[in-house]
Amino acid sequence: MDERVMVTDTLIAGTSAMSIRSTMQSDLDPKNLPDGGPSWRLKVIPKADGSGVDVMQLIDGSNVMSDTKIHVCRTGDGVVEFNSVPLFNLADFTPISYYGAYYMEMDFTENYGEIVHDFLSHPDQEICIRP
Repeated sequence: MDERVMVTDTLIAGTSAMSIRSTMQSDLDPKNLPDGGPSWRLKVIPKADGSGVDVMQLIDGSNVMSDTKIHVCRTGDGVVEFNSVPLFNLADFTPISYYGAYYMEMDFTENYGEIVHDFLSHPDQEICIRP
């Protein structure tokens, strides 16, 4: 398999806020992937009339995948770059260390996650999340 070079650019107002570049030069046994958990998702659903938010929950999706079939799994090196954009400045964020880069092509079924925090039901409650 040829070496894979991946580029991901996050644009805000046409300006790059974050850029990730990685090279996937080696095959990897999926059993050797680092633990990816927790896998947080912020679920936000607006009200039907547009007057605000109807659902706002922090979801843990760490253990929701089933029927997994991995087609490609590769590893390599990566770098991330943070930049200044009109709304905020991310340029001062400097990575402490790099853990490598991973690439997967897979099919899976995503089942229901666990609601870690419901922001609308408990708006004043502090969130204490431990890995």
